[in-house]
Amino acid sequence: MSQDIAAATQEMQKANYFTFVMLLNMAPPEAFRGGNVTFLMPNDKTLAGAAVGGGGAAVLDFLLRQSIPSALLLDHLERFPTGTMIPASKPGFMFRVSNGGRRRYFLGNVRITSPNICTRGYSVRFEVGYQELISVPALSMVHF
Repeated sequence: MSQDIAAATQEMQKANYFTFVMLLNMAPPEAFRGGNVTFLMPNDKTLAGAAVGGGGAAVLDFLLRQSIPSALLLDHLERFPTGTMIPASKPGFMFRVSNGGRRRYFLGNVRITSPNICTRGYSVRFEVGYQELISVPALSMVHF
């Protein structure tokens, strides 16, 4: 696990996102070694209802669908106009931006409610704030 990811998981735990930290710990160690990722995280209540079984490969697939392969803060994302398509870390998956400003920013059908959860590391970010799982990834944001 990279130093940025380790720092981000500590920040996530302080913000009470224990389930997402558990999923990151279940992913293969080399999965996010290079950093430069923004994780979109659902809250623990939402994750409790998610079907993320099947071992490390299924967890990695879930994490790739819930992340953007670039470390972006909400300030960066707000520069994308409505209709912009942002690629997820999983090939073939995209997030459609609906930019109504800081309080009404959506990726897909999910509103970002708690941006910039992790900011200590340079290459990993986490954005938090949706209360339902999405078929196309869009969640809270954490950057590594």
